[in-house]
Amino acid sequence: MKPQDDLTLFYQYIVDALQGVESKNAFPDYFYNAFRAGDRIAYQKYLSEIKHFDDEWIITLESYFPSISKIVLNPVKAIRYDEEVVPIERAKRITGQSVRHLASHTHLIRDAKGEEIQPKKIMTQTPEEEIGTYENRFIMTLINRLYAFVNNRYEVIKNNVESFQKHHVNFETHFDINDAKVDLSIDMVVKRNLDDPSINEHNLMLLERVEQLKNLVSGFKNSSFMKAMKGQKPVTPPIIKTNVLLKNVDFKNAHLLWLFIDRYHTLGYDVEVEERNIDFDDVYLHHLDQMALLIYSIVVKKSRIPAEIDASNITKYVQLSTQIAKDHPADFVENPNRLIMEDTSVNQYYLDKIKEIFEGALEREKGSGTLPDVALKRALRQTVDITNALYEASFQLEPDEDIFRRLVKEEDLEEQLRNIQERAKIAKMAREVKEVDYANAIRLERKLMKELEAVTKKSIRKAQKDKRLALKAQLKEKFIKEREAEIEKAKALQISLNEELERLNQMRLGIQAEHKELLQRIKETEKEIAKLEKERWEKEKAKLIAKEKAEREKARLKEQERLEKVRKAHEAKVKRVQEMLQGEKIKEKALQKRLEKKTLEQQKLEGKG
Repeated sequence: MKPQDDLTLFYQYIVDALQGVESKNAFPDYFYNAFRAGDRIAYQKYLSEIKHFDDEWIITLESYFPSISKIVLNPVKAIRYDEEVVPIERAKRITGQSVRHLASHTHLIRDAKGEEIQPKKIMTQTPEEEIGTYENRFIMTLINRLYAFVNNRYEVIKNNVESFQKHHVNFETHFDINDAKVDLSIDMVVKRNLDDPSINEHNLMLLERVEQLKNLVSGFKNSSFMKAMKGQKPVTPPIIKTNVLLKNVDFKNAHLLWLFIDRYHTLGYDVEVEERNIDFDDVYLHHLDQMALLIYSIVVKKSRIPAEIDASNITKYVQLSTQIAKDHPADFVENPNRLIMEDTSVNQYYLDKIKEIFEGALEREKGSGTLPDVALKRALRQTVDITNALYEASFQLEPDEDIFRRLVKEEDLEEQLRNIQERAKIAKMAREVKEVDYANAIRLERKLMKELEAVTKKSIRKAQKDKRLALKAQLKEKFIKEREAEIEKAKALQISLNEELERLNQMRLGIQAEHKELLQRIKETEKEIAKLEKERWEKEKAKLIAKEKAEREKARLKEQERLEKVRKAHEAKVKRVQEMLQGEKIKEKALQKRLEKKTLEQQKLEGKG
């Protein structure tokens, strides 16, 4: 049998039993007569309460945590050089800085002979990894803030994660019976889970996500990175936007997360409430009266309170109807305001807002044609005026004079004294805060002046060094240009010599070709002459046979004379050609010697360079 069936049977059994007892006994009528003459208030309501938490901060942290994890696993490290003066025998590495230190501390030199220097001690630099950079201190501070940020919200959500539905029944009575006043109250709340389990599942899933974030932050908090950063000074707003914070994607995400934490300092959740008043029927109200009868009878009997009655002499009272209440203080649900989780004192988010106001005032002053220095002073003055206005508005340090006080003859001097003392105390506190701020400003100005002096000295030394380097570079550049000019000149001369040699070679080849052609022409002329002579001789042979003998000698002599002239002319021409070739060879040798001389000079110049 189901429990619900058991309850139904038990209920019916109790009802039947009470009806039987009431019909057989006079006391129930006596009690009901007095009970119903008193005040009775019955209240019954069904109420369901569903809580919806804002998960924006969870999504934001989940999206940025991978970047924090990357940074924690691989933090930024800088190289720090520890300087130490050690005996020369222990020096492992000599750097330019070591030489410069030795030059400025000559007492560390043991002996100097000419260009040879023997130091007895020298400054060495030992490279060490430095983890305490500004960026790492920023991440350390962010993790500490995240730890408090997540844990605070985890506790609030854990204590308010449950959504539920409840059935509230309240029955209050005030009546007189047997010369006694009785106040009786019955209150029962049945609280159970919602019919839709997905709502609580969603909230529990949200709690699991927060718990995962809590575990991740705890992992960051107990990581080797945080142990290595133990003792490092945390950063405070304003955050310095270094190159790493501006250009590294993971550090940019970390900075955005910092700004989000500054802005999101509350935790909000909405409560969705469904209320429904449940009516009482006559049977239900009679059952409540029976319950009051049972409670009264048990308590009076067990507490031994006198309650003797004469059932035959029952006084009739006017019976009042039961009042049905619609509201009960225990069921009043207010949609809560956003919970303040973190201190909203000066942080990066509000600092950026004040910065916007200051920059806007500065731009307005500059836009009005004011000099830059005057504009800056006015903008600073306006910012200070805002702070002073906050003091005056919050504490009324300089309230307007109340003209109606003059009409009052009798003034409350004690009240005036207390007010003036309180305002003087606040004014003193404001003055002390401003004095501290003024002292900090003076210290900052002195620090900046010292830094300015140091940077100015460095700038002068750098300018002198740059001037020396510029002069050295100028001389080097001049030498290089002169050397390049000489090389170019030598190259041009080489090209000119090559062109001259080429021209002479072409001329020689031309003369040789002309000489060959001339010899060929001479041979052809001789062949032609011989052929003509033979032809002429053959033609005139018959005619000149007679004269041949007489004129042969004459002809031979003439021919010999002519040939001798031709030979002499040919020899003269050949001689001229040979003389020309001889002159060209002499010129070629002279040019070759000049070329060799220039080549040697060029090689010497290159050897010197």
